[in-house]
Amino acid sequence: MFLFYFIKYRKKVVEEHVARSFPEYNSKAKRQIVKKFYKHLSDVVIEVIKGFSMNEKHVLKHFHFKENDVLKEILEQDKNIIIALSHQNNWEWVCLLFGAYFKDKGIYPIGFYKPLRNKFVEQLLNNMRTKFGGTMYSSEQSLSVLRKLKQTEQKTLLGSVADQRPLEIDKECVLPFLNRPTPFFTGLAWLSIGANVPIYYGTVRKIKRHYYQMECIHLYTPPKVLSNKKDEIQHITRLYAQQLEKDIRQQPHTWLWSHKRWKFAPDIAPLK
Repeated sequence: MFLFYFIKYRKKVVEEHVARSFPEYNSKAKRQIVKKFYKHLSDVVIEVIKGFSMNEKHVLKHFHFKENDVLKEILEQDKNIIIALSHQNNWEWVCLLFGAYFKDKGIYPIGFYKPLRNKFVEQLLNNMRTKFGGTMYSSEQSLSVLRKLKQTEQKTLLGSVADQRPLEIDKECVLPFLNRPTPFFTGLAWLSIGANVPIYYGTVRKIKRHYYQMECIHLYTPPKVLSNKKDEIQHITRLYAQQLEKDIRQQPHTWLWSHKRWKFAPDIAPLK
């Protein structure tokens, strides 16, 4: 709770986001989400630091895949795949999970990241993310990734946190999300169609403090023939947004409410 009581990191941003997203909740319930969020965020900060020294066995003890038919499908098929992720629970440990879990299963993980101003910190984080295998690409290198997905003979898993805030909403997809019109990136949808790659969604649950579970859900498989590519891109992105909102509502305190997600969103009525 240090972040809440002493630093109050973006406290007004967090309170406004929670209030707008859950208008049906009373004041007490919304305050509880905010307080639990800061407690969870403090845990994530500790976990990211711990991630630099964790070995594969330790990662798989604290973060594991739920065994289901979808995971079996991912492991058995010979196609490249995309797993769409979000800033819910510990997204940095997801990189470690992919490297540790898929290392001996013939699947090579690659991921997108948002470039940081501090290149030293960026390189430090990328070294941690890929220490069990895999490659990180800047979000600006999407064309390079598309070519890699088309040409590689190695079965590849592309994991990407897709709920980042787009900077140019006129080029993106605006959808209803948590009671607000919200711009979404469409990059994963374009990659899926361009490389003919199915998309899965990685639902992450917090089991208890410092312990997580991921369940993979089939989200979308490109059809053989597209009637309207632009409509299909919006359809894929809507599927992602709907699944993300469902997950947030199940564990609301575990999403990154401090991110200024709606900074460039269309104007809405002032908060009452």
